[in-house]
Amino acid sequence: MSVEILGENSDHFDWVGICLVRENDLVLEAYAEDEETEHVRISIGQGICGSAAKEGATIVVPDVSKDPRYLMCFAATRSEIVVPIKGKKGVLGEIDIDSSRLIRI
Repeated sequence: MSVEILGENSDHFDWVGICLVRENDLVLEAYAEDEETEHVRISIGQGICGSAAKEGATIVVPDVSKDPRYLMCFAATRSEIVVPIKGKKGVLGEIDIDSSRLIRI
């Protein structure tokens, strides 16, 4: 599974998930790592994941504590990258990557 490949091949990722668009929501379909998140369904436009789906653009958050959109899934998360998966008719889903490290950009 692609989420496992991403998780296993980087020591920077603590959690990797794939969400797919289902009507007006993002639904968590697959994830790698041991911890589950309570956020298995997020409205488009809500949080960082929902914002990336609405905008159709990658969002990089170097420090989640400084972004008011952040919906906490794990206490250890310090940074997040969300990459939309696009098709002919728009955003189909996204890859969500969380890290316990701050990102320097």
